[in-house]
Amino acid sequence: MEFQSKKLYPIPRVQTKNSEYTKLLLQDYAGETSEDSAIHLYTFQSLILEN
Repeated sequence: MEFQSKKLYPIPRVQTKNSEYTKLLLQDYAGETSEDSAIHLYTFQSLILEN
């Protein structure tokens, strides 16, 4: 069985700018408790603890 679509992804189109969505995504991406911050913290700590 093969579960694959041959269709291309649709091109994203911005209809209106919404700064509220930007603020929500900013917290998830670059906030103090974000996933990205956690990844960088773990990487930094692993480099420090190797020595």
